[in-house]
Amino acid sequence: MEDLLADKQELYRAALARIGDAVQYEIVATWAQDEEADLATPISGREYVKRRQAISERVAALNNKLKNVAGDSVREWRVHQERRLHRWFALVSRQDRERFVAALRSAGPSEGVRLRLSGPWPPSEFMNLGAALPDQDKSCR
Repeated sequence: MEDLLADKQELYRAALARIGDAVQYEIVATWAQDEEADLATPISGREYVKRRQAISERVAALNNKLKNVAGDSVREWRVHQERRLHRWFALVSRQDRERFVAALRSAGPSEGVRLRLSGPWPPSEFMNLGAALPDQDKSCR
């Protein structure tokens, strides 16, 4: 165990210094139309591309809304896409927790999407010990 820790000691120190006193929140989005979709029924390539474009557009719109509403209360974001849901992880300073949650509550609902907020959690999503850089959410810029 000591050998494993020794090899990554500097990476752990750098990650802990970057994270500091922050906590992690998770926002999970599901869309009603995705829950009703029959993924087993074959569709044409054209229809597939059309659906993927629509999904991409609505995720990008929600991504922008979350980031605009949260503003500078979030230090870093991570985004993960799964088949029928999307997850946003927000790294928030402990002192900004209430402001972050209040900002999300003030945003109002988004049509057709269900958002679930959980946290605060330990910032494990942000302990990237590999080559990833902060705020690297390739799926939604």
